[in-house]
Amino acid sequence: NGGENGGENGGENGGENGGGRKKVKKRARAASIESAERRIQEGNMVGVASEIRAFQYLHDLCERKLRGFPTSIEEDEEALRLLGRGKSEESSDGTLESSSTGSLKETEEEAEAEDGSRREGHLVLAVQWRLCQKRVLRKAMRTCRLYQAHLSERPELYPQ
Repeated sequence: NGGENGGENGGENGGENGGGRKKVKKRARAASIESAERRIQEGNMVGVASEIRAFQYLHDLCERKLRGFPTSIEEDEEALRLLGRGKSEESSDGTLESSSTGSLKETEEEAEAEDGSRREGHLVLAVQWRLCQKRVLRKAMRTCRLYQAHLSERPELYPQ
């Protein structure tokens, strides 16, 4: 996946006019929310169509965020496989134990090797964190689609 941030930082025009458009969109969104709140307080439901649009908006937000990552889920999974998920071993109780004995370093090379191992461990954690974020976004996108389908298929359940 490409890491395109054009829509996030000032639009495709490079940013000069993007800030003004963002303000207009925020004001329009706020007015729409206020209007919906008023209808709810008056006893009028927001309606199926606006709920479907809201789930579409959330889906699109998640999709943009997912596209903004420099790698895909598959690339992160492959990176974790290549890294071997670090140099630690898992004990029988599920906790991670370091494979070093904890004794004083006898040579500079051993210290450098441990430093490299620590850096690799940090890299594994960073990739795992990024992968978790992507999976949450992907699941949220699926959930939005499910709710949209449910609302579309059974509009009689939700009064207008």
